[in-house]
Amino acid sequence: MKKRTVRLLSIAAALCLASVLLPAPSAASGAGMTFTEDRYTLSSPLPAIPHTFECTLTLPASQSARGGVIIGNYGGLPQCLNFEIHKNGKPRLYYVDDGKTVFDRIFDGVDVRGNSPVHLAIVNDPASGRLTCYINGAKAGELEGFTVSEKAIVMAPAVGGDLRSGNAQYFKGTIGSVTLYSEARTPAEIAADAAGTGSGDPLLSFDLSGGTGKDEIAARNSGYSVRKTVALVTDPPELEEYAFSFALVGDTQKITLNYPTQLSKIYDWIVGNIEKEKIACVIGLGDITDKNTAEEWKVAKEQIFKLNGKVPYSLVRGNHDKSAEFNSAFLESEYASSLSGRMARSSVENAYLLFSAGGVDFLLVCLDYGASDSELKWAGSVISSYPERKAIITTHCYLFRDGTTLDAGDVYPPNESGRDTGSSNNGDQMWEKLVSVYPNVFLVLSGHDPCDDVVVTQTEGKNGNVVTQILTDPQGVDASSIGPAGIVTMLYFSADGSRMQIRNYSTIKKAYYMSSSQRTVGMPGFGISTDAETGAEESAEQEVTGAGEAVSSTSVQTVPVTTETPEEKKGCGSFAAPAFAAVLGIIPAFVRKKHF
Repeated sequence: MKKRTVRLLSIAAALCLASVLLPAPSAASGAGMTFTEDRYTLSSPLPAIPHTFECTLTLPASQSARGGVIIGNYGGLPQCLNFEIHKNGKPRLYYVDDGKTVFDRIFDGVDVRGNSPVHLAIVNDPASGRLTCYINGAKAGELEGFTVSEKAIVMAPAVGGDLRSGNAQYFKGTIGSVTLYSEARTPAEIAADAAGTGSGDPLLSFDLSGGTGKDEIAARNSGYSVRKTVALVTDPPELEEYAFSFALVGDTQKITLNYPTQLSKIYDWIVGNIEKEKIACVIGLGDITDKNTAEEWKVAKEQIFKLNGKVPYSLVRGNHDKSAEFNSAFLESEYASSLSGRMARSSVENAYLLFSAGGVDFLLVCLDYGASDSELKWAGSVISSYPERKAIITTHCYLFRDGTTLDAGDVYPPNESGRDTGSSNNGDQMWEKLVSVYPNVFLVLSGHDPCDDVVVTQTEGKNGNVVTQILTDPQGVDASSIGPAGIVTMLYFSADGSRMQIRNYSTIKKAYYMSSSQRTVGMPGFGISTDAETGAEESAEQEVTGAGEAVSSTSVQTVPVTTETPEEKKGCGSFAAPAFAAVLGIIPAFVRKKHF
């Protein structure tokens, strides 16, 4: 499917890339830069495919495990290109093409480890079809080459690491320089580069010999900006005044499975900060469990049910949460009876919640993983029945890590294996059939796709309304060397609705995860009248037709928040039951979505 036009707020400002004439430092240039889980990412993608990869590095002789990535974008998209050191000091070039075919070239007869700096070069020559490795200017190995697609460089790479969660494969030694050329350099040019006398017109050339730190990268690279993202931040920007907040809990599966005693940190923090953080609603994004075991569900329910009677909350089923177990956990619970309606009496997988906060009446629609056409039709009938309410749609799988709606060509799209019955819809289809159709929809929240950053896309719907769409999924960091993190993504809304501040908080590390995710985004189309009624007096305890249940009004101490159970509107086919939602991050500026 052709991707739609979206407005993306880039994590880093885009800069024009200029070619520079910088000779690579020699192997004798001394100290280099060391790396950690903090990530150094180029502010823009490469302008062309590199065919020559050069660096100076020092890797300890004792490093038998993987040496780490020199420069790469693995983890950003299915297509990628990494220049790295594999186990036992072996140079490696790793590439995934458009058809997701993997080209993995490891020079088994080469070892770059030792106490002295080494100049390493790998040349992929399309003319000869050979991939050649050079050490200190001399040929050290040769393998079969491959053709690289431009789509491999769509995502900007990181230096000294790549884009996978937690930057797990950061370089384990020091890097003195990184230089890439679009052309295949000749043996003579490689020898001159190693000697420090080479010249040329590289795609990029980083002199990192000054040591560790953002300034050392930025100061030595004409035409490029490198953004340092700090993994754990203890001093985020101070919050400006806000009226209320949403707390998003995305993909807790790795904690539930591997660190069950740590799951309490998330829900204890939320319950303990309802008043202080003005939390109006807690929105779950699915994949509560990883293996769908009875033990995982027991742990999850115990923690989730701490929210009962304290704050409105919603849940959605992820692909790791099987239908039978999800319904068994929540169908006959206080959670189910606290919500305003559901699609079927026997299920809590598709439901909605009515609540008010900060003078605004909200409709929160929770959809099952890969919702079917009939489920989307039901959701549309609910949304059209409450035209005066600001509508939020939450589902497990909708947005992809690149800020575009997740489609069949992206990683782990919805499919029949993730559904118990019925056909599934991906993010592109949900946008066309549901999200873009209704003028009161302003927010879509999802998880599913592991991403270190909170991602936000803003797109104009068919009625001219701007829809903010958010992805937050911390499962990657929970499974990384940093984890478990126990992330709660907080969205703070200003009184006039024009501003949303994001804070991505680790309840386990007691720090904020990813400096790039602590930011503010404008909210076009979501104006809040400060004179509006809170709706607290509306239908506090009305019976929902067909369910035989009543939902009581619930309030949060310092924030005007109510949950409501108005009479069921005809055509919605809804029963009193649960609702779940997901809220996430940021990214705005209108660009064409690419089909990967």
